[in-house]
Amino acid sequence: MVAVAFLKDRAVFASADGGVTLENGATTATHDGLLVAVRDDATQRLLTAGEDGRIVATDQDGTAEELGNLKGKW
Repeated sequence: MVAVAFLKDRAVFASADGGVTLENGATTATHDGLLVAVRDDATQRLLTAGEDGRIVATDQDGTAEELGNLKGKW
């Protein structure tokens, strides 16, 4: 487990394998290897960065949006 956060009233869990799991057990595969995860207080999303060079924002419903992609920089 890399991080645990609350997005509004829901818990989310970010694991090193790249998955973001919601409290209901649903998992969104966001990365091929997760390096860091932090909650964005302004948007109530979980911001993650992985070994794949992607930066992703995941909301409390598990919807993931790619914010950046820096392939080859790792």
